Amino acid sequence: MLGKREILSKETKLIKNNVIFSIIISFRDYNSYLFEAFEALTKQTYKKLEIILLPYNPGNDKPEGTIEMPAGHLKPADKRDIGAKNARGELLAFIDNDAFPNERWHET
Repeated sequence: MLGKREILSKETKLIKNNVIFSIIISFRDYNSYLFEAFEALTKQTYKKLEIILLPYNPGNDKPEGTIEMPAGHLKPADKRDIGAKNARGELLAFIDNDAFPNERWHET
């Protein structure tokens, strides 16, 4: 188990190296929950992140600044694998489209 000093050291190293978090969201169709989740993600205190969306089909309402990868009728785990293989980040975060993370989510 890491001590508090080691954890702080790791966090400082991540920020200095500009590590990108890849947030991967697998879902069926665009809906209001997704847009609420996206709004919560734009309020993150850590800004070096990319948001990868994996819907069944392309959408006309894709939030600006996201990466859309329509994956068809695959199981969520298979879609997450596609997102992970295409992610640029060293750290991956998988959330549902109805999850609303707080603004310091990536710092915990």
